Amino acid sequence: MANRSVTVYVDDDAGFVAALGGGSSGSRLTMEAGDVLTIYHNPFLGDGGTITVSGFATNRFTSASNMSLYPSNTNTRTIKASPTLGNVDITCAHSGVSSRTIYLSIISGEDNTPAAFSFDSITNANPSQEYALGSFTVTGINVNVTAVASGTAGTKTSLTIGGTPTTTNKTVGNNQVIYVYGTSASGYGASTSATVTINSVSHTSTIATIADPSSGTRIPLGIASGAISLDNIRKLFGPATYQTYGTASMAGYYKGGTYVPNISSGTPNNNGIPTSGTIDLADFYNCCTSLYFSTPPSNKVENVDTGSGAVTRTITFSTNDWAMGYGPDMEFLVDYAFKNDIQIYSELAGGIATTAVLNGVSYNLETASDPITTGYGSAGTAVITCVANNLSEAFVVVKLTVYARHKIYTGYTTSTEVTYRFNVFGP
Repeated sequence: MANRSVTVYVDDDAGFVAALGGGSSGSRLTMEAGDVLTIYHNPFLGDGGTITVSGFATNRFTSASNMSLYPSNTNTRTIKASPTLGNVDITCAHSGVSSRTIYLSIISGEDNTPAAFSFDSITNANPSQEYALGSFTVTGINVNVTAVASGTAGTKTSLTIGGTPTTTNKTVGNNQVIYVYGTSASGYGASTSATVTINSVSHTSTIATIADPSSGTRIPLGIASGAISLDNIRKLFGPATYQTYGTASMAGYYKGGTYVPNISSGTPNNNGIPTSGTIDLADFYNCCTSLYFSTPPSNKVENVDTGSGAVTRTITFSTNDWAMGYGPDMEFLVDYAFKNDIQIYSELAGGIATTAVLNGVSYNLETASDPITTGYGSAGTAVITCVANNLSEAFVVVKLTVYARHKIYTGYTTSTEVTYRFNVFGP
């Protein structure tokens, strides 16, 4: 779209109407079907009065009526679909002074340049995960055009909710919806880009992965001198309880060993703990552990085909979907909380009902406050159920944040983000 803007005003002293940006007979403003001509009467440049703008023929404009522009007024005219091509002279007149002309040339009945569009960027992404970047509606064209997906995110698009996203070009028409997907980088602290281009119009979003979590949230033992016991060590590093998980060999508590992270810089650190040889309880003064998601959960998608009747689908996240560091028993030393943050909840046809059970508490996603934030509990389970009616269509994208808090040292937490998606589609 090559929309044009012209500023007009009355200059009584010079005896004419001015038309700034209105082109000339030898250098006309080119326009195509669907383009918009905007005319503004500037109150500060001229001497006031009403300017009449005429020349909007029915074979070229969607409205043929004249404009009456008072100072500060703006009005528009749109080139119709399949207009008569050629030159157009638009007259700007005011009583008692010479008129001026806006010189146009309608060069095409095809409008293949869409209006600007956009889709989402992602932050705090987990490595090597595909994310739904949202959707946009193609507008401002009257012919089919090609949408090209590119970028380091391995950008994929689909034209239906249930369609398989692919990297191939798509042929799209006016008011058609494009769904965009991209994959995050394989490493931490990196980003990929997803671009969709339609003729000369494009938009790029980024997917940025989280920083390397291996240093985690440092949790200090909190004992610098005096009495210290094996129980103090166990409650910080693990195993969680003697009764359930048994005892651990002292060799497991060397720095960099099974239970004690090799944290050598910053404060607190574990420089006082040996890596081999004799080990003493006093070596653990001012020591620390590290809390982080050593294996983050993966995004989950359910494609729900309602073409043959009502369908129920469930997505579940639990402690089986991630691992906690540092140490093999850290997952038993933490409680979990969730934040359920809806990014897209679009019911296009038929209707759906979606329920989330987070740490044992049930929420209706359509009526509950958004986002939903739970308290901490040991369950660490999020179960989301979508009940889709026959022939219903919907697109639901939700960001789920999983928080982990040390059971003994409750002031220390860490978190990770994951997304889940229901693609509900009919025939």
